[in-house]
Amino acid sequence: MRNFGALNALRTTFNLCFGTLLLSSCCIAADADQRIRLKDGSFSTGRLTPSEIPGTIGWHADGFEGSFSFDLNAVRSISSVLPTATFPPADTVTTDSSELLFELEDGAMLVGTLVAMDSEWVQIDSKLAGRLRLSRDQVLTMVDGGYAGQVVYSGPVDDERWIPISDALHWEFQAGTLVAKQQRATIVGDVGLPAKSQISLTLSWRGVPDFVISLGTLATNKVSAVDEVPSAARLEIWDQELVLVREIDGAADIAMLMNLSGLNQRVTLTVYLDQLAGRVVVCDAHGRPLQELSLATENPSIRSSIHISNTGPGMAVERLEVRNWDGITTTSGEGRGQVVLEEDGRTLPAEVSGFDAANQEVVLLHQDGTESSVPLAEIRRADIRAVASLKNAATSQEALNAVDFPPPVIQPPPLGSVAATEGARELASADKESSTQAAEHPPKQETELPEVEVILSDRSRLHGQWLPAIDGRARFQAVGIAEVLAMDISAVYGLIGTNDRHSYDLTAHKNGTLKLRESQLAGYLEEENDQASHRAVRWHPHGSREGCSVTQDANGAIVYRAPLPKLDGDFQKVRRAQPTVLKGIQMFLGGRGPTGLPDSDLVATESGSERTPREISFRSGDAINAVIESIDESGVTFSSAQTNTTFATHSQMQHAWINANTQSKLATPEKLQRLMTVPRSMKQDPPTHLLVSNSGDYLRGRLLSLDESKLTVEVRLSILELPVSEVAQIIWLHDRDWDNAPQAKTGAAEESSGETAEVANATSESSDAATGPSEDKRFRVHAIRSSDRGLTFVPTGVSSNSLHGDSDLLGECKVRIQDVHQLLFGTDITEAIREFRDDPWTLSLAQYPRAFLEDGETGGNSVGELSPLVGELAPDFGLDTLAGESFRLSKHRDRIVVLDFWASWCGPCVQSMPLVEAAVAEFGADQVELVAVNIQETPARIQAAVERLGLSATVLLDVDGQVAAAYQAQAIPQTVVIDREGKVTHLFVGGGSRFIVQFKAALESVLPQ
Repeated sequence: MRNFGALNALRTTFNLCFGTLLLSSCCIAADADQRIRLKDGSFSTGRLTPSEIPGTIGWHADGFEGSFSFDLNAVRSISSVLPTATFPPADTVTTDSSELLFELEDGAMLVGTLVAMDSEWVQIDSKLAGRLRLSRDQVLTMVDGGYAGQVVYSGPVDDERWIPISDALHWEFQAGTLVAKQQRATIVGDVGLPAKSQISLTLSWRGVPDFVISLGTLATNKVSAVDEVPSAARLEIWDQELVLVREIDGAADIAMLMNLSGLNQRVTLTVYLDQLAGRVVVCDAHGRPLQELSLATENPSIRSSIHISNTGPGMAVERLEVRNWDGITTTSGEGRGQVVLEEDGRTLPAEVSGFDAANQEVVLLHQDGTESSVPLAEIRRADIRAVASLKNAATSQEALNAVDFPPPVIQPPPLGSVAATEGARELASADKESSTQAAEHPPKQETELPEVEVILSDRSRLHGQWLPAIDGRARFQAVGIAEVLAMDISAVYGLIGTNDRHSYDLTAHKNGTLKLRESQLAGYLEEENDQASHRAVRWHPHGSREGCSVTQDANGAIVYRAPLPKLDGDFQKVRRAQPTVLKGIQMFLGGRGPTGLPDSDLVATESGSERTPREISFRSGDAINAVIESIDESGVTFSSAQTNTTFATHSQMQHAWINANTQSKLATPEKLQRLMTVPRSMKQDPPTHLLVSNSGDYLRGRLLSLDESKLTVEVRLSILELPVSEVAQIIWLHDRDWDNAPQAKTGAAEESSGETAEVANATSESSDAATGPSEDKRFRVHAIRSSDRGLTFVPTGVSSNSLHGDSDLLGECKVRIQDVHQLLFGTDITEAIREFRDDPWTLSLAQYPRAFLEDGETGGNSVGELSPLVGELAPDFGLDTLAGESFRLSKHRDRIVVLDFWASWCGPCVQSMPLVEAAVAEFGADQVELVAVNIQETPARIQAAVERLGLSATVLLDVDGQVAAAYQAQAIPQTVVIDREGKVTHLFVGGGSRFIVQFKAALESVLPQ
């Protein structure tokens, strides 16, 4: 291992701190124009729009009819969403050879054509904003637009360049941001760092920051430990201090950059990295240098990747941009007074002092005081001679050394005035302590406009104030520019807000988060009585001056936070209010109580009624309390105090409680799977109902009718009549996973199982009957209350803190917003409702026997030998027999034991068991013993099946299914052959005549010759 002595000794003096990061999930919209991020964590895709309200920006979010007016103080950033990793878009990059990039103070930059230059102003023509005058003291450098560092990478973009080193689930691309979701999340990205690169980073976090970013690494270095990743430079957090580290060949150098505890959990940096020279310079968001390290090596290497390690609970990379760099930092002071010529890259020790517009020549002032003229077209890069006094120059340098973050925002005097220029210098020279106090307590003036940073489509980057739009054009007052920039709103490529915190009034409304397409906006439902259904969902985001209605085709959800328990009362009362553990069938029915009674906050049971109203759940997600009067082939007739509707078709029903389920048993996932598995021979005519008895037993079949006293059901071609008083619940089995599944394997398997192509391709008529009516494409909402009970209706408006509408089931209705836990909305919410309720009642076809699925395995020694249990000791167990005796497998080593796992409702089991018993009888009871293991059925039902089939084998009761689980009996019938040594020799799944032949061959191979 390499020696990190110097660096490790320094590291031990710092404590690593951890914070948390809570960010919403969302995907990048490939067709979106821009993305806004707010300081409360909200984000949205859409586009900027003109706003005439002072201190706001207009934003038209995707999926909304109008535009929001967001307070600038509430905005964190606006960025353009790129379909590829190019910046700016290819059609906006300037190609005019006469255009220059003018680099200004505080990292600003303006693109334009040089028109004139005097002692006070530099005049340029901007394609976006027209003729502009730049204050001479603000201009540092002019660069040929074609020479300026070209973009190598702009993102983060979710593509193959990013490879998680830790678990892939630790990282997620959320709306154009790379988010670390867990501690010790590590990822490497090959972003194509050149030998000399300019790297722009915007990072955010929650709580205390704790991460490491290694620059100039190899994508092949897929290790999580930071010390094991060779890099050109690293940004680390040491006790909330951002530290620059340069480490090479066992030597290390460090520089403290800034303290992050006072920032708004977000920092923007520009890193200039020269991998060949071993030099790295870090500047803040305004281009001011923070620190520089230079540590050369004899054999430098160029590494193109970035390694990010989140050593705390979380962090996010909001922006990462890589450009080519010429090796000269803009504001570092080093390299000032230079002119680089285009032809051969030769450097002259001079500065631009003037411009001859007629001849298109710049006047250069050399260090010896002489002047010369050079054609403008021959200038690649040139520093512009400042005319400020030495006193002001010293003041500016003093400010650069003192300020670690952007200066506080104040209302400036008119630009171009003497007061404006002097005021800017006085502000820059403020000491660090007063700047911190001003940032934490900005002046409260009604006329104050926050200072923001805008990025234009021609690569201009300016600081200043966003002004109200006039005639639909965006207006911006930039620092150092005399005129107000007026431009089309499409010219604004991005915006960076202030670091000041922004608070909201969260007490006036019930607050939630609206999730729509690529947007998540925290806010509240605004009262709106427009009769158009979609306009009733009018959302008011925090930080916006107004709300907007969603569009007619919008599909989304509003999620409200669950209320916290009140702890100011008797703690025992709180404990009694906690929900009890649900058993059996209840765990699948949305948290209902054991009797199916209504929740206390809903409609109460009518006093004096002979039958208690119980819950009926519909496929739409609605639930009411009603008494079922009758059921016939046309549908269900019921009565309810909640609605005037008295009839529903079978396709509308999901489940209904009839009586109290008082002795329900735990329904394990294995048992549920068996209940929902049907023989393949019943694919065209599967059971349509599942009945649950008061004691917790289950019966599958086809419900024919129900009246006051009896229930008639068809079970395996037999008609049964059951007392209504013994039935707790009826479940309609609409969903079948084979309706949309790929067609089953054809050929010999289908021929053997009796399935023909006609059966495999079920008719559309039967499919429609199972899946119900066609989807309703009206704009509807589904209000889910804290009890998980829902109501679907067409909304008409919000008033008196209630959402009003018309329900097909209930007619005119309303829901108090205070009672809503989640609100689904849109024209296609049916599937979302089903996913939310997560009802498990989906029928599945039994698997083919393994012998049918193995090509070429129709016989021979390999049949029945593919299970991992084959060759292993058979799991020992002890069970009770149907006759009430005890049985233990290990005590039957004197003969071959055949375990046959079965159930009375399993058609293939019923068909194959007599054949298995006959085959065993051919070898004699002294050689082979047949043991039929029944899975989770009552003794009465088992006894009836045994008598009907005429079985004489020993029958065991696997009441809890544990033995079946030990033998991996995921599909039945399953037949297991165990030799005299207690080892499993064969395991068969399925039945049929071919199975019997293979089963006999297996017994012959095990028995002694």
